[in-house]
Amino acid sequence: MNAEVISSRKRLGQVGASIFWCFTTAGVVFGYPALKPVLVDSAVYSELCEDGVKYCAASDTRMNFMFTVATVITNGSALAVGSMLDWQGPRSTTIAGAMVFLLGNFLFGVQKVNGVFDTYLIGYSLIALGSVAIFLSQFHLSNAFPQYSGVILAALTGAFDSSSVPYLIYREVFFKLGERPSLRTFFWLYTLLPIAIILQQILAGPKEIYVRTVTPDPFVTLADDDDLDDLARARSPRRVYDGEQPVYTPSADPVASGFSRLSYNMPTNPNGYVDEDENIEILDHGKGDLVVGAMFSKTLKEQLSSDWFWIICAYLFVQMLRTNYYLATVQSQLEYYTDALLADTLTRAFTVLLPLAGIVGIPFVGKLLDTRPTIETSWILLVFGVSFGILTIIPRTVPQLIGIGVLVFNRPLLYTYLSDLFAKVFGFQTFGKVYGLAMTLSGIVGLLLTPFDIFTKDHGGNFTPINIALMIAGFVTNVGLTAKLYFHVRKGRIALPYDDH
Repeated sequence: MNAEVISSRKRLGQVGASIFWCFTTAGVVFGYPALKPVLVDSAVYSELCEDGVKYCAASDTRMNFMFTVATVITNGSALAVGSMLDWQGPRSTTIAGAMVFLLGNFLFGVQKVNGVFDTYLIGYSLIALGSVAIFLSQFHLSNAFPQYSGVILAALTGAFDSSSVPYLIYREVFFKLGERPSLRTFFWLYTLLPIAIILQQILAGPKEIYVRTVTPDPFVTLADDDDLDDLARARSPRRVYDGEQPVYTPSADPVASGFSRLSYNMPTNPNGYVDEDENIEILDHGKGDLVVGAMFSKTLKEQLSSDWFWIICAYLFVQMLRTNYYLATVQSQLEYYTDALLADTLTRAFTVLLPLAGIVGIPFVGKLLDTRPTIETSWILLVFGVSFGILTIIPRTVPQLIGIGVLVFNRPLLYTYLSDLFAKVFGFQTFGKVYGLAMTLSGIVGLLLTPFDIFTKDHGGNFTPINIALMIAGFVTNVGLTAKLYFHVRKGRIALPYDDH
């Protein structure tokens, strides 16, 4: 839907509400490090402990498993939510997400564990699923005001990165007010938020995705096409000409999902198809990044079976494991490498820096990805990854603090870089499916977090073996990806087939 048909006042209200919804729901499950002290103090899973203690290795493993499942769902549901977004539109998807989010908060507040019936696990999982549906349904609002789309997109992303703040605030209030409000009270009060989301969507939410429509290029003659160099030809593999009349033809694959269009603010041509010739400018920004378009002309099957896909996936899997493993175990790791009192201070600093760095880092991340070649970002992430791995296994306060700083700035860069890389390599025609599948597989791989946690506890709480293994795996996959980028760029062209006409 063209945003211009809606009044600017209504669109402004939609954008403002959307940013607030993202801030309070989008990535709230990643506030687990801030919420965990409250869970421990509230004796969550204490029935797994002996001698009537509130907290033990068994309860810690169960809480970490709850977080693991939530991260698996967060990553793994992107493809399904994107499909629903295409099928039902943003309003219905947001309302469905809000209902799931409401149910999740209600069940978490029930606080019942009876065999396999675990309302903490079920509730937290539903919170994760609902938040994904709410978050992805808001991105199209970056097209509500096309001239400010970058600012709106940055605000939505920043809201996601800082959405762990509600649990951070709750933790501070909980301990300052003498363990009040209780977990039940907090999570049941939080059900008012999805109710507000549902009402806002019914009364003022956009029913269809806002898109940016572009005018087709002027007629291009065969003589003009003959003058195109190899790079320009390769970047328009799907455009064909019938005499002097440009004809837009769909790819062999289905058109990109709404998820891909709204995530990258993609223009579509009047016939509804994604024009890679237009979108190449969005991705390349005129900097001659030869990574752009590496797999644009390939079918979905060819893309998914390519070394590009699996090299990037291997890197994605390892980095997600490293990041989420640290988020789940940060307090325990800091206690192991420093001491209990200092670990509490450092953990509190981490829970504050995590959302703050996400907001502060937005302009720097955007500037880096928009102005520098992709391979430079890969090198930066390699340095960050190795630095984080080394610093966080040194049993000293200063290295641990610096390691925390590296992670909180690395995280938003990593997430943005990966989605940006998928779009640059595979294009927009299949982005929703390629990226969605990669994230789904990443979620499944994330189930390894629980065996990692059990292995650590079985070895006296020693985090070093897992940390070193993840650091080595991260180094190998990062070097492999960087090498792939390097040798591709070294060719000096994008190796795509194109028609001679």
